[in-house]
Amino acid sequence: MKGVFLYAVLFFLFMSGMSTLADVTNDMSAPNKIPLLRNTHTPVMSPGSTDYFNVSIKNRYTWINNQSVDILNITITLDIYHCVRPNGDVITDNSTFPHFSNGGTYYVYEIDSLKPNETYKISTKIHSYSYSHDGAYGIRTTLVFYANNKTFTMKSLGYFTNEELDNASYMGDYADTGFINITKLGVDGITPDMGFTLKYKMPIEPFYILSAGVFVFGFMGFYYLKKGI
Repeated sequence: MKGVFLYAVLFFLFMSGMSTLADVTNDMSAPNKIPLLRNTHTPVMSPGSTDYFNVSIKNRYTWINNQSVDILNITITLDIYHCVRPNGDVITDNSTFPHFSNGGTYYVYEIDSLKPNETYKISTKIHSYSYSHDGAYGIRTTLVFYANNKTFTMKSLGYFTNEELDNASYMGDYADTGFINITKLGVDGITPDMGFTLKYKMPIEPFYILSAGVFVFGFMGFYYLKKGI
């Protein structure tokens, strides 16, 4: 009888441990707990110019089921994947796209580890060509790390088609609901899309000429008005 009772106690403890582990894993995919990946400087550039592109990541696993969780072997990927022109056209051919400091439209950065509530900052540069199209450029992101005896893979929405998002939506239409079943997308969480803008600067010389013209003609009008002409 004692043996049966002991077995029951051990089984209960084992199952409780498994339940706790599963709960931790589920919590680690919650949008308010996954590592906070964000763009801290969004460049607005003119074609042919260069600017910094800054990203930060923060470990928000500070308290999950009475424990904090370090994240290890972190890999962050940035991928410039499309350009939306001012007229609404979408360009996906990256041959004219600006590039990162490594010379490509694809940038990978690795971090050894982050403790709970620790933030790490990444800085690279975006170099545009004089022939790069003006418009809003989208950057999709991937975050991979190891924690809680598991490798987590998280991606931004830019990696998925509208059809995939609709199929993964709880209501069948992602555009209307915004709710996603991440299991159907095959990821452990959703990271943000980022971006930057290229736009042509208005030449300042015509502004000065126009201002000077307005001043001269305004003065002449005032002068002739005083003369009664």
